[in-house]
Amino acid sequence: MGCLSLVLCVVGLSVSVQATEQDDKKIQLYKQSCEAGDAEGCFDLGKIYTEIFDRKRGDQEAVEPFKKACEGGYAESCTVLGWMYHYGRGVEVDVTKALNLLLKACDLDDAEGCIDAADIYKTGRGVDQNSTQAVKIFTDTCFKGSALACAKLGVMYNEGQGIQQDNRKAVILFKQACDDRLSLGCFYLGYMYEHGFGVDWSIKKAAALYKYSCDRGENFACMRLEEMRK
Repeated sequence: MGCLSLVLCVVGLSVSVQATEQDDKKIQLYKQSCEAGDAEGCFDLGKIYTEIFDRKRGDQEAVEPFKKACEGGYAESCTVLGWMYHYGRGVEVDVTKALNLLLKACDLDDAEGCIDAADIYKTGRGVDQNSTQAVKIFTDTCFKGSALACAKLGVMYNEGQGIQQDNRKAVILFKQACDDRLSLGCFYLGYMYEHGFGVDWSIKKAAALYKYSCDRGENFACMRLEEMRK
């Protein structure tokens, strides 16, 4: 993934720039669309605020349009807004509200929202830890086609967190994610081959998987590959 979370893509890279005449026209267009009840227009309005203003102002201006978009059923906006509450971007930190927004996004079939909600349950960041619920969400989201959710579910099986430990099932899930060209899934699968967890030990297969993953930007895979070459 290009970003760890959609919010990092949308609101994490705000820089201070001067709004152009074209930006002003877009703002007015999105405002009109949003005021007319178009959820996507509200989301676009919030997004452009984060793109043309400095981080503090951009976040503050974006909150209300993102709220309207989420209330209008625009799933991505619920995810973004959830992480704004999680990190205190334009709002006070409120992890419970963040989790509820991410769960709403998940109910609207936004895989990013599902995965982020499951991550919060897994780690217990600001809420009661609930590994079993994390497994359930990862399982449902994996079943719906998210390679990242499959990889994360594989980790749960590998660690025995929230579910009975089972390296063979972990391998199946890592392979599924890797086959879907998720470099992180290939890294995890390589790790299993390197250590013989749930598969026959094979340094050759591990190295090939690490190289594939490293070539696609997974730093940990690059580090493992370098260690193997020493």
